[in-house]
Amino acid sequence: MKPPLAIAAALVAFALAGNAQAQAADVADTGDPVVARVNGEAIHQGDVQLLFESLPEQYQQLPITFLQGQLIDHLINRKLLAQAARSTGLLEDDEVKRRIAFHEDDVLQQIYLSRQVAAGITDERLRAAYEGFLAGWKSEEEVHARHILVESEDEARAVIAELEAGADFAELAKGKSTGPTGPDGGDLDYFKQGQMVPEFSEAAFALQPGEITTEPVHSQFGWHVIKVEDRRKTAPLTFEESEAQLRAREMELLIAKITNDLRGEATIERLTEAGEAETEP
Repeated sequence: MKPPLAIAAALVAFALAGNAQAQAADVADTGDPVVARVNGEAIHQGDVQLLFESLPEQYQQLPITFLQGQLIDHLINRKLLAQAARSTGLLEDDEVKRRIAFHEDDVLQQIYLSRQVAAGITDERLRAAYEGFLAGWKSEEEVHARHILVESEDEARAVIAELEAGADFAELAKGKSTGPTGPDGGDLDYFKQGQMVPEFSEAAFALQPGEITTEPVHSQFGWHVIKVEDRRKTAPLTFEESEAQLRAREMELLIAKITNDLRGEATIERLTEAGEAETEP
């Protein structure tokens, strides 16, 4: 089965745009198999991987093996065109030199940061960040509630009467509630104060598990009859549950520190429209 034509289009667009923003992945020469040769010049599996990682995210959801042939074809064409360009002396062209230097900086900063992050984001650092998160954690109360939403106060009172006579709340919600949770027995799951409109939230948090409002509750959506199934205190995420978020945050902080430290040690000048140099403090 051939990959979709859209992928080929993405590769062409990539080539035309001169996108050199390869992901910061280190590809060792040792153990990197050759997948093709063009006039004696090798193309490695690592090159295929770098090209794959430069594709739009939707294509990276596919297995690389699914795109392998098309990626190699693109690299072969790129190598042929690069060889042809070199044969004309384009490497000495000022525009080519400028672009190579620009993208060289881009690749260097990405790989430099990737290695700094790999060394700096240790398990100990993540554990310390988690302990800091726990120290600032404040538990909140949640209620697990159901509701039956109807259009008028009279309808709501009739529902309360049926419930007081022994009707099952969830079954009554399935038959009478006009809200989107009706088919689920009016189940709203757990929510905190402020996550519902004030009138609804105040009434729900005034109930204990198993209790039902004895008066209809009016809101902008209509008239509610509410039952609280459970109350609980929120618990913090475990380390494992929060690890990805902690890692992303610590990476952000580390990269900011590295950049700020380098800026603090550097002499940086910005040029005004008049061409005058202004040094950053």
